[in-house]
Amino acid sequence: DNCAMHLIVMTPAAQGGSMPESPQDSPWEALLERWSPLATRLVPTWDLQEEDEALNTLAERALARLMWNRPLRPEDDGRLPLQAWSLGDTSGAAWARLSPFHGVVGADRITLMPPSELRLGEAESRALFDSIRPLFDSESVQLHWHGPLHWRLGHESLQGLSCASRLRAEGDSVQRWQGRTPLSASRLLRRLQNEAQIVLHGHPGNQARETRGEPTVNSLWLDHAGSAAGSGQGLAPAFHQPVVLPWVQANAAVQAWVDAALPPPPAGQPEPTLVLCGRHAAQAFTMRRLPAGWRGALARTILPPPRTRPWAHWLQHVDEPPGGVQR
Repeated sequence: DNCAMHLIVMTPAAQGGSMPESPQDSPWEALLERWSPLATRLVPTWDLQEEDEALNTLAERALARLMWNRPLRPEDDGRLPLQAWSLGDTSGAAWARLSPFHGVVGADRITLMPPSELRLGEAESRALFDSIRPLFDSESVQLHWHGPLHWRLGHESLQGLSCASRLRAEGDSVQRWQGRTPLSASRLLRRLQNEAQIVLHGHPGNQARETRGEPTVNSLWLDHAGSAAGSGQGLAPAFHQPVVLPWVQANAAVQAWVDAALPPPPAGQPEPTLVLCGRHAAQAFTMRRLPAGWRGALARTILPPPRTRPWAHWLQHVDEPPGGVQR
């Protein structure tokens, strides 16, 4: 299955959890044991380090590294066309994700509440969506409902637009992160967002939520903007988008990845890559390739294994801050 050719596995710490005190306390002991036969077959390749001020998360940056099949550049930050990639749209059209959220108003800032805490149902979401859609239609901006917390935006002004990922801003200041999207490049979209907030404020659905003591949908977050055109140096057309999974779902996916990665890839296609994405770093691995026949047998005998450290070391490495673990 091509969808397993590139796999990004997020550790619990990458999702806001904590590392176990010792390997014996690890909830992943059985999974680590199952992966142990791969110890001499996987070769560490590229890695990424967490950057506190980056506009994209480590997992998003790792996905872009795989999609483009090249190292990331400083100017790529905030300009990863994740929405266009997820649609598989290489026509040149620019897309973005629009997320309904609740901004908690404080004395000196507005804090972005994670949208999942809204517990927004489909009917409620569609009613809110339908109330603002005419605003976007009037400016020839495409607006599509993709899910209760995921609406999709299409417009040429999204081309090359730098914006902070919502995941970077969750629990933090809306002004701090939203302010890093250049206003001059998205003036129309900013105006539409402001007008949408006015409509949402007086919406009957929000009034009902307020009566029930639930947080209202009072704003919209724009991110994952851009066009997938020009990504020709990235994955071959036959490849699907890399799969990103939390650790608890990784068992079967890693086995599928191993099955797909053992034979060499067809000519012109990149090596299947497994990425461990932690709290502070992401580490990529590819399968060791040796010549066929007697040359390969000789190489297995005289060449040292490409990787001798256990999985627990690499997990700890990606989850600890720089300097915490020496490679």
